[in-house]
Amino acid sequence: MKKYTAYNLHTHSFYCGHGSGTLDEYCIAAISQNLELLGFSEHLPLPDRRFQSSRMDNSMMTIYEKDALEMDAKYQNLKVLLAYECDYSREYYNYYRDLLDSKRVNYLITGTHFIKDKDGRYSSIFTNPMDEYGLKQYAKTVIEAMESNLFSFVAHPDLFLSAYQGNKDESLAVIKDIIALSKEKNIPLEINGNGMLKKKVNGHYQYPCDEFWHMVEDQKAPTVRNTDSHSPNSIELSLRLIKEYVKDFSLNWVYPCLDKNNLTFEC
Repeated sequence: MKKYTAYNLHTHSFYCGHGSGTLDEYCIAAISQNLELLGFSEHLPLPDRRFQSSRMDNSMMTIYEKDALEMDAKYQNLKVLLAYECDYSREYYNYYRDLLDSKRVNYLITGTHFIKDKDGRYSSIFTNPMDEYGLKQYAKTVIEAMESNLFSFVAHPDLFLSAYQGNKDESLAVIKDIIALSKEKNIPLEINGNGMLKKKVNGHYQYPCDEFWHMVEDQKAPTVRNTDSHSPNSIELSLRLIKEYVKDFSLNWVYPCLDKNNLTFEC
């Protein structure tokens, strides 16, 4: 199996509904940064169209998947993979499982963007403060996603820390649980470059969060880095910012490999 050290596995284009750029433009940008492996990971549309305002329409899945396959055939020096980023919910387990088993995709990733409030309504972590009830919902969602064995890695696992405004001990407990399960199941946690492009708070990135990654470093949990780009021209900047950020850490990096076109990781 070939190990890829120059990669990006978390990429969004115009298909996602809140990004820009064609897959072709992303491939050109990736090659300009000497990447060997590029994974497209649009947000997965759900059968009941939940979260549809930030997803492609379900009817576009076939077009997106065909487009990614064409990019893989077009660029000989760039391996292109097809994936989806999923907000996990147990009610959709069979939907995710069937997608993986269909072999239409190379991998799935989980990224939690929405959580249920006490009234059962979903709210965005990006736009709403998180209380202790919300924190428990976030932790439950991420832990269940990791335990499902459906996902290759956890996208922006520290995102919740930019929204949580409650007791610090509670947030530390969630961090410890996520890291422990990452080690137990060998599911990498992602340092996310898109958070570095957002407005800083008190001089710090909204995410990645130093405290989270120092705990990952201490426990030697498996780690990957991705740009989570939403425009082709952000790839170069995100990669540069990630490279600078990780200088302060000694992390347990794992690297993507392909086993019969399925994504795996090795140290």
